[in-house]
Amino acid sequence: MGLVQYDPRIFSTGLLAQLESQTVVMIIIVTLNKLVGSLRPNFLAMCQWDGAKCTADALTALHARQSFPCLPAGCLAASFIFLFFFLFGSRGALSLRKLPHSSPLLRALLASLLAGAVAWVALTRVWDGCNRLEDVGAALIIGSIASHLVYSTHFAPPP
Repeated sequence: MGLVQYDPRIFSTGLLAQLESQTVVMIIIVTLNKLVGSLRPNFLAMCQWDGAKCTADALTALHARQSFPCLPAGCLAASFIFLFFFLFGSRGALSLRKLPHSSPLLRALLASLLAGAVAWVALTRVWDGCNRLEDVGAALIIGSIASHLVYSTHFAPPP
């Protein structure tokens, strides 16, 4: 017997809940993109603007108009925040209740790695000119809230 008890039901529920958080984020962000999407910072380059009209194909021109909020940053935030909750939450696979001798340094290291990956994707979206900082920030907030709500729905602490 190892330190972590393997229960296939918890891991399958975690996988399905992870997919649910991704789906919730994608629905919210795509809906917001269609309703209030703004022009991307690189709109003129994507649209191949010739001074009078957009000469790109219709799909490229449509994507050039959908910057707010940033879908990759929102999905990654939801994914990694849910993963952190799943591993270290109150009923997580590596929670302090199950592993009383677990190191706070391990938790801090994993949280830093996950946050660093999310920050890297978010900043490269801004750096490459695909999204503005407020687009990425809104997506990170949406992803964080969605992952927390889905986690608390499926893995609520016992009463």
